[in-house]
Amino acid sequence: MLHQETFHDPCADLSKKGQYKVRISTRQRAVLSFLAAGLTMPKIAKRLKMAPATAAGHRRQLRLAFRLYNSNVVLLLRAAVQAGELPADVLARSADELCRNMARE
Repeated sequence: MLHQETFHDPCADLSKKGQYKVRISTRQRAVLSFLAAGLTMPKIAKRLKMAPATAAGHRRQLRLAFRLYNSNVVLLLRAAVQAGELPADVLARSADELCRNMARE
């Protein structure tokens, strides 16, 4: 019998939409929405009129709220979709938005 390594999916607890309720603030929700649109942290901070460190702190608190312990934005967005905090089509839409934002720069 071979030993198989198991991979723990950090979003496994969120398999049903809205199953895992997360409480996030209005500002955290705004940061999450801008992340989904493909904006960088300095641009998010500028749009929300806050210090870049504050925006980064909101992102860190979001990761902790969704029980994610790395800085992968895709996992954060996936967890937010599965918790019902973002619409399901956000990942496809944010890829298109990211391409548009990169073309403008």
